[in-house]
Parts: sequence; C-alpha cells; structure tokens
Amino acid sequence: MSTKAGEAHTAASAEIVATQLELAALHLALQDRLRTVTAAGSLREPQGARDRLLTADELAERLRTTLRYVYRNASKWPFTRRLGRKKLLFSEAGLIRFLEQRKS
Repeated sequence: MSTKAGEAHTAASAEIVATQLELAALHLALQDRLRTVTAAGSLREPQGARDRLLTADELAERLRTTLRYVYRNASKWPFTRRLGRKKLLFSEAGLIRFLEQRKS
C-alpha cells in the first residue's frame, strides 16, 4: 500500500470506529428506553432496579387478605406472573404501581 492509500485506509478505519461508537451509544439509549416504557406506555422500574417476585403468601400478607382471595383475583391483576400451570408469582414493582393507581 502506498502512503496516501495507507493514510486513507487509516482515516476510513477511524471514521468507522467513531460511527460504531455512536451506534453503540444509540443502541444503549434505546435499550434503556425500552426497559423504561412498555408497549402500553406504562412506566417500569428504572434500569438497575430489580423487580422482586412475591409468593401468594407474601402478597396476601402485604394486602392483609386471605390466600384464597389472592388466588381468586390473580387473573385480574396486571402484576401476576404465571410460571407454569400451578405456579403464580407477583411482581412487587407491579403491585406498587397498581396500588398507587388505585389511590389516585
């Protein structure tokens, strides 16, 4: 390669790397946005916040109700997570949002 061709190649490589870095930054920003807003437009917990899954017993205790009530109403709640035919868990962050919306 001649010197001019080598310099052009180096410049093109540097430009490609800069573009890749910009794309990576945009990709991270989009991922963060997708984590924050669901398709329905409701807010999720911010990035880095871990959502804890509650058992039916824990939810009944939190709601100060019976286990039977929890199982009867689980299908109506948006924070219910069904993990198989007989396994229900409940999103703690979803529960908090649900209760805040009901206060309003």
